[in-house]
Amino acid sequence: MTFNIYNILILTGIIQGFIFGIIVVISKWYKSKSILFLIGMIVSYSLGNLQYILPDIGLITSKEMYSYVYLPLASIIAPLLYFHVVFFLNPKRNLSVFDKLLVTPFLLFLIIVVTFRLCLIFNIGLRFIDQTFMNIVIFHELLSIFMSLFILLLILVLLVTYEKANKTFKIEFIKPQLKWLKLTVMILLLLTILWAYITFVNLIYPERAMSYYGLWLGIAAIIYWLGHNGIYRFGIIKERSQLRKHILDKTAPIAIAEFKNAHIKTFQHFLIDQKMYLNPNLTLEKFAESMKISPGHLSRIIKSDLRTNFTDIVNAKRVEAAKSYLENPKFSNYTIIAIGLEAGFNSKSAFFEVFKKLTGKTPTEYKKIWNNTSI
Repeated sequence: MTFNIYNILILTGIIQGFIFGIIVVISKWYKSKSILFLIGMIVSYSLGNLQYILPDIGLITSKEMYSYVYLPLASIIAPLLYFHVVFFLNPKRNLSVFDKLLVTPFLLFLIIVVTFRLCLIFNIGLRFIDQTFMNIVIFHELLSIFMSLFILLLILVLLVTYEKANKTFKIEFIKPQLKWLKLTVMILLLLTILWAYITFVNLIYPERAMSYYGLWLGIAAIIYWLGHNGIYRFGIIKERSQLRKHILDKTAPIAIAEFKNAHIKTFQHFLIDQKMYLNPNLTLEKFAESMKISPGHLSRIIKSDLRTNFTDIVNAKRVEAAKSYLENPKFSNYTIIAIGLEAGFNSKSAFFEVFKKLTGKTPTEYKKIWNNTSI
């Protein structure tokens, strides 16, 4: 066997993919269709890289790999990512006829590969993998490239459409952050274009055959990226759903100071009773629009009656909510980012900045001090 820095990095990515798969299988926390499809994709990527790296390190020959190891995994990876995305956006969704058609090429080629392999193993008309089989492998590779490009573009359309349809804040609905997912799809598009380029060059100009190291290293990196972000983001959404349920289940009335100004009463109703402070995209303009008054008028009455400004009063309410979560033993193992997002902040950095400004401590420090005090 021969090893170089490239196949060592690729093997590291493969091992990471299998570790992610084991974590999800043995954990009760990650049992969801979305995560199962994501792990299916990550494991498929790992197996795909593994079958191609085995001849590269000299463990088996290319002929032996195609004869006894090869699986047509390239045609299932993009559909698995598509299923992950649609169930991440809508966990209650059922698979449609179109969805099921996306896995048809993989199933068809899998049947062909298994049939050839059985014929080879039992010496039924085949003593070795012949050119017919290799032509099928090439056809599968080309089809998988076009399928991947189509599905990745379809996923981008789904994400953009989802964001447009869910611009309005709803207290009963937790909108997931999708920037990382869109970035992932863009990276996968670039990797697919690289895959297409290398494949076509190797087919048309075999004398100038290109190495797949760049593609395999990219896949190794995306395995880690998907495993870390996909599982991590799912955990955040699950924690946020429990935090949101907690605050919605609180039925105790909140004491509100009496003000003669009817607009201030309406303002406090929207802010506290309707919990509009949980909207990370809340602005003075949006709040004024919901109250049917001008932003300037709202700003003036907040300053005159409450002796503060819109941003400060909203941030104070968010910090108050975050402190209630940080102080609650029920949420002691929850991530700081989930608490910050569920308190209404749009990022971890914004949460830390505002929280420290108002309390003198970071959320992590506050949680640690509170836990030590309560022991």
